Amino acid sequence: MILDGSEMPRLLELVRAAAQGGVDAVHLRARDAPASLLVEWATAARQVLNQYPRTLLLVNDRLDVAILSGADGVHLPERSFPPTLADEIRGLAGREGFVVGRSVHSADAVAEPGTEELDYIVFGHVFATPSKQGMAPRGVEALARAARASSVPMLAIGGISPENAAQAIRAGAAGVVVKRAIVEAQDPSAAAWELRRRVDAAWRGASVDNRFGNDKQEAEAQEAMLQVSVNGKVISAPPGATLRDLLEAHGIDPHQVAVAHNEEIVEKGRLGEITLREGDAVEIVRVMAGG
Repeated sequence: MILDGSEMPRLLELVRAAAQGGVDAVHLRARDAPASLLVEWATAARQVLNQYPRTLLLVNDRLDVAILSGADGVHLPERSFPPTLADEIRGLAGREGFVVGRSVHSADAVAEPGTEELDYIVFGHVFATPSKQGMAPRGVEALARAARASSVPMLAIGGISPENAAQAIRAGAAGVVVKRAIVEAQDPSAAAWELRRRVDAAWRGASVDNRFGNDKQEAEAQEAMLQVSVNGKVISAPPGATLRDLLEAHGIDPHQVAVAHNEEIVEKGRLGEITLREGDAVEIVRVMAGG
């Protein structure tokens, strides 16, 4: 998920919601902000994501900010450092597993020397999007051609929604990058969760060689979404989600409900301690105060 400068007033809220919804990475992209403010924002996001080790923090273009804030990697615009410098960038970061990705807009850019040294590339824009008014989308066929030419996982960007994410995966994308689909949703965490569910379902039905992330992230991403029962309805939940995450992802105030996990009542102070497992049964009852 991308966060631009306009979203910074809601930074911590959106970062937490994305992580709770199963997003693989949060990408901070505030092109016009001064370095001091970028470091402040990235450091704050890092502190939130320390609670959600499954979700990476990436900083757009600014390697210095990524290093100073403890981010997990840097994302390079197509006109930034060439991909041949990926290993040198990791060396400067001085951390094992530091992620280096890049944006591309054509199959020719996918084939540039050094692309194989990247952890991922982002291709777009695939579908029509308000942020690219007057510019024709490149389309699913162009995405498919670029994916076939890529030696690293390719993510699709541009107009991605729960309704079309599966098209991108079937075309060969290893994942999707979104902004509006989560940021502008009434419930960002639930929106992220639904998008994650759609993408995982598409993965299971498509032939995708790689998924986004470093080795640890790829191994974790290979886990299927958990299937749990909530009030008798089976829903999907990302691996590592807790009962508190489940409630917050659906906009439920933990103080206003009673929760049973596998037929045992859970104290409110323990909701963040109990991790969901495949096949769990959760009952949520809203508590009404009387007088």
